[in-house]
Amino acid sequence: MNSGMVSGMSSGLARAVLLVPLLFNGSVACAQNGGATQGPAVSRRIFVSVGIGNYAKWPTLPTSVNDTTDMKELLTKDFEFTASDELQLKDNQATKKAIVSLIEDQLQAYIKASDDLVFMYSGHGTRSDNAVSAADGTSVGLTRGFIVPWDAGPVETPLLSDYIDASYLLDALASLPARHILV
Repeated sequence: MNSGMVSGMSSGLARAVLLVPLLFNGSVACAQNGGATQGPAVSRRIFVSVGIGNYAKWPTLPTSVNDTTDMKELLTKDFEFTASDELQLKDNQATKKAIVSLIEDQLQAYIKASDDLVFMYSGHGTRSDNAVSAADGTSVGLTRGFIVPWDAGPVETPLLSDYIDASYLLDALASLPARHILV
């Protein structure tokens, strides 16, 4: 198993480039005519984040929580996003159970079909590299990526069950009824 770090973006330009398709989509804007809105319904823009810098059993990441806080400020001030405190997990709030509950329970109940969602994770990531046998007998590499919640076991004795599989995370987010989702 290899350990790595997934962290937030440090460049405002990189943030802007990633957000362009979501924020400047023509379907978001609605024309006003005599006080009545025409065209598609105006959606809510929602920012959700998980930022972990001070892990229980992993090395500290000094900028992870700041990265999510900076992104929250940018989106709420410049792009009219909402970012309720209940949808922002930081450090010891970001246990495996809390992250899964945030997506599977809270967001499933909160997100509407007309909403735009930005989900940001800033913290440690890791991967598992395995070889599997193909039908023809050749060995094929299989790499799985994971995010590391605050309560994961020590990096020296990794257990995959302590982590959240990135494929699961993306599938769970994709199942939300939002109009647009940016991860």
